[in-house]
Amino acid sequence: MAINTEGESLLSLIQRFWGYDSFRPLQADAMQALLDRHDSLTLLPTGGGKSLCYQVPALSLPGTAIVVSPLISLMKDQVDTLDKRGVPAAFINSGQSWSEKRQVAERMRRGELKLLYIAPERLVTEATLEFLSQQELSCLVVDEAHCITAWGHDFRPEYRELKRLKQSFPNLSIHAFTATASEQVRQDIIRQLDLQQPQVLVGDFDRPNLTYRVWRADSRAEQLLKVVEKYWGESGIIYCISRSEVERVSSWLSLLGVAARPYHAGLTSHQRRENQEAFIRGRCDVIVATVAFGMGIDKPDVRYVIHSQLPQSIEHYQQESGRAGRDGRPSECILIHSPTDLRTWSRLIGDDRAKQRGLDELVRWCHTTQCRHRSLVEYFGQTYSASNCGACDVCLGETSSPSRLATRDRAPRSENDTAASQKRGMPMTAARAFPYFDAGESIDQVAARLGRARSTVSGYLDDYLRYKKRQHAQPWVDVATERRITEVLLSQPSEKLKPIFETLGGEISYDTIRWVAVCHGNRQAEIPANDKTLCSIPSQR
Repeated sequence: MAINTEGESLLSLIQRFWGYDSFRPLQADAMQALLDRHDSLTLLPTGGGKSLCYQVPALSLPGTAIVVSPLISLMKDQVDTLDKRGVPAAFINSGQSWSEKRQVAERMRRGELKLLYIAPERLVTEATLEFLSQQELSCLVVDEAHCITAWGHDFRPEYRELKRLKQSFPNLSIHAFTATASEQVRQDIIRQLDLQQPQVLVGDFDRPNLTYRVWRADSRAEQLLKVVEKYWGESGIIYCISRSEVERVSSWLSLLGVAARPYHAGLTSHQRRENQEAFIRGRCDVIVATVAFGMGIDKPDVRYVIHSQLPQSIEHYQQESGRAGRDGRPSECILIHSPTDLRTWSRLIGDDRAKQRGLDELVRWCHTTQCRHRSLVEYFGQTYSASNCGACDVCLGETSSPSRLATRDRAPRSENDTAASQKRGMPMTAARAFPYFDAGESIDQVAARLGRARSTVSGYLDDYLRYKKRQHAQPWVDVATERRITEVLLSQPSEKLKPIFETLGGEISYDTIRWVAVCHGNRQAEIPANDKTLCSIPSQR
């Protein structure tokens, strides 16, 4: 069913359908370009509201706006959001049945749709072009336009076919949108789409609410855990290079009680959609992903983005890290890197000179002694006037100890954070030691790593053995000693450690007895409740 927007101003439309009282920077200019039917290229950073730049005027113009979109998940997110706001929109993609596609076509013929999302390879087929030529169209929009250029950070060959649009629809204006593009990329987008004297709008690339930190990989597990613990119960994204690393990190975090899910191209479309939906709806806190995740994701309250390995380029980093703090609140962007990451990317990139140059530029940015906000902004051709941003490791004076997480801006723990931690049964303080216990390190080794007293780390091992449901205390207790303690536990059921200690002649420490008792209790949990022949001894601290 068509909606009536005749004579309604852009501001009225944005208030009526989106509930906003004003425009963000450059939004009104970008919208006016659509109304004037003048080709345009608009660059707004992630979180700058670029989708509204074509969605709002599409309501005002007669006909249907055709929106080129690279991902099925992105189309679905956009259309679902528009439907909830009462904006008539639809998509056509390979995941639909023939009947579903026919229904969309019928809505087009009846003039009910204001926006139609479609993949580039489907749009340029003869059948689609023929069908659209018979419909009333308002404009052509190319979202994620950087995908059209090999100089960009996410080149997709199918986008190159879009140069046919100007030939097929010479009377329609074309509007390109992207969040990240250097001057070279902008000029290539204009050339590839054959834009005619386009209006070029470039937003401010600086995100002052984001704090950038670059760490040399020391212990990635500990470094990741520091950030996750700091923002416990809040939303975060962790990027990895490979699918296997995504699965490994996601599984490890889940074992520690973090509500984490993986996202990569190796999962089924149903699994990716389910995990993405869980993250957006707040059913999971952390998405661990390859760069396949995030394009067009509208989640404003992401408090941190961690690149646990080196991203591919500054363009990639700007867009991926920009998914943090879209609500304007302080958020953190951590990049952890090592020489191994560089070798991995060099192997994947091969002889592609453009990609190798992008990787080299990112490496230089990682090692810069200049304000990170300044260097990012200047990379994209803008100026930065502040002498000290107060929101990067360089300006905060942290670069001498890159593996240390600054505590001066540590977010205070709320009651909700504590409740979430308790609900998941996660001993967060002890969890810092878990990766080292996984590796079989001794109490003394872990104590030295964490700067904690031996007695404290001994208690951490209790939590580890209990949480992991370990049934043996090795390698922290040798086999003969564990067998000797277990024999006493079986013959002398007790909830106190002192009788066990005395029976063993005072030769074995309380710590050692307690670790074996915890594992013994884990084994007894497998025994039916009505079997009273064995007992479980709880930790006695």
